[in-house]
Amino acid sequence: MPEQLNVAILGAGVFGRYHVMKALAHKGVASICLYDPDISKAQRVADEFDIDIQGGLEDALRGCDVAVIAAPAPFHGELALQALALGKHCLIEKPLAHELKAAQDICKLADDKNLIVHVGHQERYVLQAIALDTIVSKPKLIEIHRENPFNPRGTDVSVTLDLTVHDLDMVMWLMGGEPMGLLATGSCVKTDFIDRSRTELIYENSKAVIHTSRVANTGRRSMRLTYAEGWIEIDFNARTLTHNSPFMLNDKFADDPKAKDALGASDHDFYDAVLAGTASRIPPEDGLRALDWAIEIDRLILGQDL
Repeated sequence: MPEQLNVAILGAGVFGRYHVMKALAHKGVASICLYDPDISKAQRVADEFDIDIQGGLEDALRGCDVAVIAAPAPFHGELALQALALGKHCLIEKPLAHELKAAQDICKLADDKNLIVHVGHQERYVLQAIALDTIVSKPKLIEIHRENPFNPRGTDVSVTLDLTVHDLDMVMWLMGGEPMGLLATGSCVKTDFIDRSRTELIYENSKAVIHTSRVANTGRRSMRLTYAEGWIEIDFNARTLTHNSPFMLNDKFADDPKAKDALGASDHDFYDAVLAGTASRIPPEDGLRALDWAIEIDRLILGQDL
């Protein structure tokens, strides 16, 4: 394992810029180069942080130890497969890929080449800050609202692949596995893709209901979990927690570094794993699982093969 890392960040958009900041803050990162097919966009970010840019993707990949895939979602799979083929460990923003076959190929290639792949489902770190991962019981009901006013960013895919995929990962992580069945409704409102949806994940003795919209009048991000022992309510926007359960939860989770900067916690876990040669905490198989159900939701809503 290397003592320090040369990092290639692929994508100079909003999240690419965030990932540059997180890489600069990690003591194990020796150098950063930035690649984006839009050279002027890459140059603006590079000038802001005094890092190098590469005009070619292969040059960026050949000079790095790890690649951070922060390009628009439809390109995640293609870029990750190119990086893995060259033997590079990868951090891949969610969703893992745009198509199921690419996600499956990512998992196989990472396994065949013994490479670390970490998926950017960083919402888990907020749940860890609350200590939801310490609860032995499984929820009887999870109700999630993730609703935002319209913003063109992310509209190159459905709201399912852009937003719901986060909640699919959290539900399956909290429930300890995949659901037995699925119900979903939704509609296209401002784009050619699904813009709002209601998804019900059915488990043997419980269920999860996810409301997602990128065309809402106001923003809302909340989660209510009902256990046999009591209920828990989280307002992610207000950063508040209320509950009547006996569980030892952190009602000051907003002060926890993992919740304050979940993206940074996720990125630093990835760099630490590569430096130590340990497994990713959010492996590609988890990203594949969330993508598989996200695609199934879109298929069910649209009533056609995708």
